[in-house]
Amino acid sequence: MGASAWIALASLAFVIFVQAATIAFVLGGLFRDVKTLREQAGDGDCRKELAVLNARFAAMEELVKELGHDIKNLLTGTVTPARRVRATRE
Repeated sequence: MGASAWIALASLAFVIFVQAATIAFVLGGLFRDVKTLREQAGDGDCRKELAVLNARFAAMEELVKELGHDIKNLLTGTVTPARRVRATRE
């Protein structure tokens, strides 16, 4: 075998080694994540998390409405006050 064949075999071995190491690293991370999720499954209260998510969703929905209003004003060229609720400062 010539030098080019040895270089090709060494490159192939290197690529296989790198792929095996990468797969092992990714699988290790996945196993760690699954273990963490299993440990957290009994700790959390789903109702509290759902209430937080609902509040965030409602806030995002209001933001989208405001953005739609602002974009409409930009496209039409009209100047109208935004329908934002101003919080009172104490």
